[in-house]
Amino acid sequence: MKTNKKIIKIIPWRMQSLNNFFRPSCHPVVNEANRHSVDFERGTPKMATFEKTIFINAPVQKVYEYTINPENWSHFYNGLSEPESVKGKGEVGTIVESSYSMMGIHFPITIEVTECKLTDDGAIWSGNITGSFPTKQTSRYVAKDEGTELTFDIDSVPPETLFTKILDKLVTDKMEENSTQHTLENIKAICESAQ
Repeated sequence: MKTNKKIIKIIPWRMQSLNNFFRPSCHPVVNEANRHSVDFERGTPKMATFEKTIFINAPVQKVYEYTINPENWSHFYNGLSEPESVKGKGEVGTIVESSYSMMGIHFPITIEVTECKLTDDGAIWSGNITGSFPTKQTSRYVAKDEGTELTFDIDSVPPETLFTKILDKLVTDKMEENSTQHTLENIKAICESAQ
């Protein structure tokens, strides 16, 4: 029996080309003067910005107290691992080291709480996520119909890795939106069942 074998020869300049394929084309750098912004050394950031809202049949105070506690975050936040370290209890200045999983890849992240307070109509929480997934999240809790309307505003830049180079940006953006929707549904299930 005769087999037809092809031998592929890797030429050094081709190898360099492969190395560049696996290297990110833009490197996020946190601007220390304004931690809300993300600067890029080169390339244009592909920002995903969206808002998701859900109604929870539980009072604002209960939903707010549960969701600001960093020890609870991995219980409801889709893709977030147990914290590696926690400094604070959810108040402004709290810093949490963790990792976020997308498509089976774990990305190290740091979450810093930048706003956390009760307001006249409910509450607000904001945090900056730095590391592999530069993100700003604002959560708004509004008292409505004896329950809570919880809204997540997300501005994020997905990590530029092999899978984001292969997948279309629309796919990764949709995956992030779905993940956020699942997170809100988890919060709803937990807060409504604990009544």
